[in-house]
This record gives sequence, structure tokens and C-alpha cells, in this order.
Amino acid sequence: FQRSKNGDEAVVCINNGWGPQSVNVPNLSNLPNGTVLRNRMGADSVTVNNGAIPCNMAAKEVKIFTK
Repeated sequence: FQRSKNGDEAVVCINNGWGPQSVNVPNLSNLPNGTVLRNRMGADSVTVNNGAIPCNMAAKEVKIFTK
């Protein structure tokens, strides 16, 4: 899910399953293409492309992406 307020952005991905999960998070319309989001729960980052980001997670992993 995504939350926005006063120019701050957060995109949260949650995998509550026992296996790895890859999802595409769409509809990030207020983030322009090329925006880099950093995972605050780890060291990885993703880039917005066509209003979406990929989110690849291990089992029971949470990622919180911010600008």
C-alpha cells in the first residue's frame, strides 16, 4: 500500500507467506518515472517505471520504500 502527505511518500510491501513473493505495485501516479525509492528495512532500492515498482520479498518480509 502507499501513503502520501505533504510531499512525503511511503510504499509498504508485506509478504506474510512461507515462501518468496514477487509483486508489481501499480498506480503510483504521484511518483514520476525515474524516482528512486529506498527500502528502510534493508539496503535495496527500486525505481518507479510507468507508475509502478517491483517488490521482491523473501518469506515473512516487510519492505518500506521512501524517497
